[in-house]
Amino acid sequence: MTVPDLSPHATFDLTRPDPKLRDLLPAKIAINVSARMLERHGFVARVVEACRDPQSVHWLGGPGRIRPDYSRQDARGYAVALAAGAAEGTWVGWAIRSADGTVLGMIDIQGPGQRNLIGYWVHPDARRRGIVTAALRRVVRHALTPREANGMGLHRVTIAHARGNEGSRRAIEAVGFHPVGTLRLAEELGDGSLVDLQQYDL
Repeated sequence: MTVPDLSPHATFDLTRPDPKLRDLLPAKIAINVSARMLERHGFVARVVEACRDPQSVHWLGGPGRIRPDYSRQDARGYAVALAAGAAEGTWVGWAIRSADGTVLGMIDIQGPGQRNLIGYWVHPDARRRGIVTAALRRVVRHALTPREANGMGLHRVTIAHARGNEGSRRAIEAVGFHPVGTLRLAEELGDGSLVDLQQYDL
């Protein structure tokens, strides 16, 4: 299988920028960026705040994932792993930033060309503002745009949410994703309980 060429994806077309977002900057800028640089732009601090948030831990926690004691070292490791994934073509992600550069969250595509699975998280102060919906729309458009038009050239993208996560459900359905099935008791939450995983594609 051919790994998609991620080199054209340095920026999105900003000729018609979404008013809610400044830009979606590729997280692969973390390649060869020092920890001091990450600190200066507030990336590490914002990731730690988001990943310690009780609501985030509830829905996105679990073995090897975010937790109440998520550390600055964990955040730096996350940036390094995402950068490596972008370089290898296995994981490409973008920081969601506000007009003043504040990191509002992250959105990514895992296994581009294979799973095409979109994931995301947002900082607590970015919730209920339409940020996720706006970011999803831009990433979906970019992913499904042909490569000759500087898109990723994917033919299908997928996404999922834990049953009961109504915020994620509303954002996913607002973008036009179609439900394709349910994996029974397939998602482990932060408290160790298991819930159904609702799957969608587009």
